Amino acid sequence: MQGQRLGNYEILDKLGEGGMGEVWRARDERLNRMVAVKILPSDLANDPQRRARFEQEARSLGALNHPNIIAVYDVGQDGGRFYIVSEFVDGESLRAIIDRGPLTTRKLIDYAIQMAEALAAAHDLGIVHRDLKPENVMLARSGRIKVLDFGLAKQNPTQPADKTVTLAANLSQPGVVMGTAGYMSPEQVRGEPVEARSDIFSFGCVLYEMISGRRAFQGPSAIETMNAILNADPPEFATGSALPPALDSIVRRCLEKLPAHRFQSAADLAFALRAITPTTSAASAPVPAIRARPSRRWLAIAAITAGAVALLAAGFLARTFTAPPRTSPRFQRLTFRKGFIDSARFTPDGRSVIYEATWEGGPSHIYLGVPGSPDSRDLGMPPSSHLLAVSSKQELAYRASSGSLMRGSISGGQMRPLLDKIDAADWSPDGSALAVMRDVDGQVQIEYPIGTVIAKTRFALETIRVSPDGNRVAFATFFRGRALELHVVDRYGKQQSLGGISGQTSSNMPFPLSWSPKGDEIWFRSYDVNDTQTIYAVDMQGRRRVVANLPANTVLFDISRDGQALVSAGSTRWGILGVAPGDSQERDLSCLDGGIVMGISHDGRLIAATVAGEGAGPRGSVYVRNTDGSPPVRLGDGTAYTISPDGKWVSGYVSTDDGLRRFVLFPTGPGEEVTVDVPSIQPAAVFGWLAGDQRYLVAGRLPDKKFQCFAWDGKSGNVKPVCPEGTPDRIDISASPDGTKALNAGLDGGWFVYPVDGGSPQEVKGIAETDMPVGWRADSRSLYIRAKRAGEQSTPVWILDIATGKRTLWKEIRPSQPIDAPYDLHLHVTPDGRAYAYNFSLQISDLYLATGLR
Repeated sequence: MQGQRLGNYEILDKLGEGGMGEVWRARDERLNRMVAVKILPSDLANDPQRRARFEQEARSLGALNHPNIIAVYDVGQDGGRFYIVSEFVDGESLRAIIDRGPLTTRKLIDYAIQMAEALAAAHDLGIVHRDLKPENVMLARSGRIKVLDFGLAKQNPTQPADKTVTLAANLSQPGVVMGTAGYMSPEQVRGEPVEARSDIFSFGCVLYEMISGRRAFQGPSAIETMNAILNADPPEFATGSALPPALDSIVRRCLEKLPAHRFQSAADLAFALRAITPTTSAASAPVPAIRARPSRRWLAIAAITAGAVALLAAGFLARTFTAPPRTSPRFQRLTFRKGFIDSARFTPDGRSVIYEATWEGGPSHIYLGVPGSPDSRDLGMPPSSHLLAVSSKQELAYRASSGSLMRGSISGGQMRPLLDKIDAADWSPDGSALAVMRDVDGQVQIEYPIGTVIAKTRFALETIRVSPDGNRVAFATFFRGRALELHVVDRYGKQQSLGGISGQTSSNMPFPLSWSPKGDEIWFRSYDVNDTQTIYAVDMQGRRRVVANLPANTVLFDISRDGQALVSAGSTRWGILGVAPGDSQERDLSCLDGGIVMGISHDGRLIAATVAGEGAGPRGSVYVRNTDGSPPVRLGDGTAYTISPDGKWVSGYVSTDDGLRRFVLFPTGPGEEVTVDVPSIQPAAVFGWLAGDQRYLVAGRLPDKKFQCFAWDGKSGNVKPVCPEGTPDRIDISASPDGTKALNAGLDGGWFVYPVDGGSPQEVKGIAETDMPVGWRADSRSLYIRAKRAGEQSTPVWILDIATGKRTLWKEIRPSQPIDAPYDLHLHVTPDGRAYAYNFSLQISDLYLATGLR
């Protein structure tokens, strides 16, 4: 090949050779630059699978654009020879660097961060490398790391088609072992399907070798090496070395056998690496060799007893990113009943705990507990009261089931209302003032003290915390679709963003924040749906660090002045139950590991659901499922709003890279998704189907206007207001079965029916503030309604006459399996009442007093 031409490239000299072809240095004659050309040999080009894998690599690399990933310039075919033209890296491989001798800690961390950021970029596009090893990492003379050779890269099928390349799934069927033996993950060794966390294991193998100079797993043969990956732990690093303890912890977490115990994303891995600050001597010192590793003793196990997750009193091994000496946190169990912890706070002296819990399927109550005693005292607040804060003056703030903010003494006595319809509240350190979060005119506003607005935002989670000095308030907002951003605002309204803290959260998840005793950090549980076991801390410069990795789903509620913490640990199971037309027995209609049911077709044969979680992908997934119990069908990435009456379409949105939502209609049968583009309306979400061809009930905003709903003619493009400007922005807007009316909440409360083609709105009679509309009856003159919060193991559903307010009991829904009190049912009923579907959850957790978290 030397001296020959391939397309516009003059072949100069050979750089290397691998299973997928030869790599040559070449000159691009058009731009007079050095490039690397990978050529698939002619004897392999006739092998369809080899050629397909070669083309796969080209598409994989072409989809990636990151400074730490080798860039692809061209791909082509000349005389039957297939080739890829990529960036030529003037440097050396990581293999050569490791073989030359130990790296300094500073260089090691720098290279590791660059590799992690390269993987994060690939994973964000749904591309898994699957063959990460020192030979596939180059160091350019500029000091920049380049990850190359995506010849085994795999496309994650849950990624959106408009953002990713399409890779042939049959190139790597389950059961086929692909990769390099010493760097495979356990799931690769077993021939199982792999995803991003497999690359994180391989990264750990490479990082271990960069530190120690030898492979993490090595045997006389490939089989023995793979057996070690499945069953053995790599030797410990040498004691007495300058290796930062946090780096050891990162390596061990990457090399966990179970994917759920590793870092859940390469972005989090990069965060953890950036948090390491080696000392001056350590930065210039070479990293250590290894020592023989003693038998490993786990300091913790999770025991499931009586259906509840209980952390053993002896504590457990939590890997924390702290300076030596390292001590394991200690955990003392405080609650011993079967149920779920909703909120918890320390009393002012730190000796007792006030918590809200739901026990044995009943409504939530607020209790006072003392560490060391198995008994707790009910403080006598009304059922379904939500604990918000405890003041230094022994006062409680809680939200009543009506949404009102209540205030009163811990010792009892009269509780008095302060505000209606609040989301969250917290006391100032001296107990003299409250900070509150509430909705006003379609916006979330934060007041501190009450009546003084210091911040406004559109989307916020229901949590605020006042700093220990009383001068700042922390809160979290949605941004970039469904992710979260942490903010701090002072008493004068000066606001500071501390950056994104979660990439894929659910707004239904509890979101408590806690200030550190010094007020220099904010602590919180990870809210990525794939990573619910990590506690993080963010300082006032937005730097994030890992506090602890725990072995169960964890929520951090409060930190005392002496640094103790209140955490809950447990598990949650979500699912969907429903009854098909003509059936009397419920069946489980869950999608993947749960799903939120968002609608049911009028004939009752199809439900639509939004699924979040590990299997659903970072943007969530939209599913439909037939109520006869046949398997669910994935329609695409996104979040569902509702399903069309005929079951042919599901409306929803897909989160885009620029932080916006692209509203779409997903076909439930053959066809392509349709982008909803309503003139002048942003956003434009479809909430219902109206009478006539391609007429929809949509919701959004005209330029410089407040939220309202509209009738949109998809053919002519005409848009006509239906609800008045300023009506609440909520997902329970719905169209009547005859397509002539819209139901929505009123400007000042209550519920109203708005004629689509003009006319005066009609107030819904007989609906209480504690009631929630479920859906329309077939006559379009009555509704199904239920209580917002049932608090029992059954939920009554009534038929309500809109004009007269007369209500008739339709059915009392009694779930066919043990669940929590079903106050968040997401209940959907067909207009004729022959079918319905709803959500259930079974949440189990216990409250713990944690000491030693740093």
